[in-house]
Amino acid sequence: MIGCKVTEKLIAENWPDILHAIATMAVGIMPPSQLLKKFASYPRQHELVLALREIGRIERTLFIFEWLLDTDMQRRAQIA
Repeated sequence: MIGCKVTEKLIAENWPDILHAIATMAVGIMPPSQLLKKFASYPRQHELVLALREIGRIERTLFIFEWLLDTDMQRRAQIA
């Protein structure tokens, strides 16, 4: 991981809520923008937000690894 370690325990504890949020967005019950507004309204950070941030850090790290290994992807980005 580039940066600090991922808090796996936080992801595991909130996994059912993460799946529920994903399913809600996938079915179209709640758009992602509305979910973000809901999280922003909390006075302090919600545990689900912290868990989603950890997952985002994992995704970012995987993308960086893919970027470093794929010269064609780097070339296409520089052309644009």
